[in-house]
Amino acid sequence: MKKVFSRGSVILNVITVLLLVLAAVVIFYPKYEDAKFHKRFAAAVDAGESLYNAAQTFFIRNGSWPVSASDLRGALTEAKLISDWEIGNKIYSCKIEYGRGDRPNNDIQCSPMGKYASAIFYQIMLSGQSFGQRFCWAVKTNAKANAMCKEKGGVFMREIAGRATPFVIYKLPQP
Repeated sequence: MKKVFSRGSVILNVITVLLLVLAAVVIFYPKYEDAKFHKRFAAAVDAGESLYNAAQTFFIRNGSWPVSASDLRGALTEAKLISDWEIGNKIYSCKIEYGRGDRPNNDIQCSPMGKYASAIFYQIMLSGQSFGQRFCWAVKTNAKANAMCKEKGGVFMREIAGRATPFVIYKLPQP
């Protein structure tokens, strides 16, 4: 005997499948985004460390700190030079800041690209009393960015509220 399916049961089956797929997306997409954020921040930290090592090598060879990102370009083979002070790719972006005006210190700042690009960055000091110190900056209102800094071993140092976007600074342990 041949079974006959009504249109109503086929439509009901399709709707059930679509609801199951939608439920899976709702459950797993946020976890995917978190994993992507962790991966990108880890890549930014690794890039910062590579640039820091390259800057130290440059200093040993030349007796001065590099004056532009192009001096450190070879440290990150998978990245490209974006400007005189920025190097990066689709995963991270690093800026080499040189002392000027009210900021006498040199530092390297790396952040993940994408959704959380402006929520968190990794900083290594190249001069001043904080030479070699690592810091994690997170937007005060972004719980995921703050949790990421703490996961890296960050200890609350201070809050900077005088900016348009308030940041929390965490001091990170030495590698």
